[in-house]
Amino acid sequence: MYQVTARGRTNELVDVLFNIRGEADGLFAANGFSPISFRFAFTERDRSRELGVRYDAATNTLIGLAKKKDHARERREPAAAVYDPFSAFYLLRSRDLTPGSSQQIAVFTGKDRYQLTAHVVRQERILLLDDERAAVRLHLEGFKAT
Repeated sequence: MYQVTARGRTNELVDVLFNIRGEADGLFAANGFSPISFRFAFTERDRSRELGVRYDAATNTLIGLAKKKDHARERREPAAAVYDPFSAFYLLRSRDLTPGSSQQIAVFTGKDRYQLTAHVVRQERILLLDDERAAVRLHLEGFKAT
């Protein structure tokens, strides 16, 4: 099993329009990158929101929850070949990432389902703190499939 935590914010230029601050947590199985749970809590202009995905083994479905103020909306998706954002990212890492190739993946955020295509642009090296690492530059395209 993998557990992932991420924290993010928009930069100063984007803050003029959106001003988003948030934290995401995810848990997924290494075998097939099956989503177990995903939670993304964020604020946008002092309004808190939360998106979540939970796997229900009894029905083999992903149960999504979108919270906005005191209102919560639930949505269900069949679990086959649909991933939360974290498990989708890790699944992409296991696929063919040679420059010029493309990979498609279905992503469920808890609110909406998206069809994403990752186009592999090139391999490069990036500097992380004091260490240089191999990386792959992707160009992502997507559309809301719901």
